Amino acid sequence: MSSKFALSMLEYAEMDLENCRILIEQDKLYNLIVLHAQQVVEKSLKALLTYHGEKIGNYHDTKSLCIKAEKIIIDFKDYRNDCSDLANVYVATHYPDINDDVILFTQNNAIKFYEIAKEIFSLVSNEIAE
Repeated sequence: MSSKFALSMLEYAEMDLENCRILIEQDKLYNLIVLHAQQVVEKSLKALLTYHGEKIGNYHDTKSLCIKAEKIIIDFKDYRNDCSDLANVYVATHYPDINDDVILFTQNNAIKFYEIAKEIFSLVSNEIAE
């Protein structure tokens, strides 16, 4: 993988972040906001890891990606629990039949995950821009 791939992933992450922002302004579709927030984090972490020559594999586990990212940016330790929550979001939004109940995210969930996504995107953007 190359820095070109990393920059492309970061561009896609930025689009997902913009989708979150627009949906939050419309104050609806909270599950979709949370899904886009998860995608921001996943793509940002993959961008960071590939930029630094790490192999990322074909998986969506933001917690595992975050743990790998801690070796590059120590601040990611502060996001381990959030990334774990977002890993669960991926499953809940893609495979609702796995759970007995459908998970409906609230406005508070959406805003919380959007803020986390913005922070992680910013950390990665600053690292790659250097």
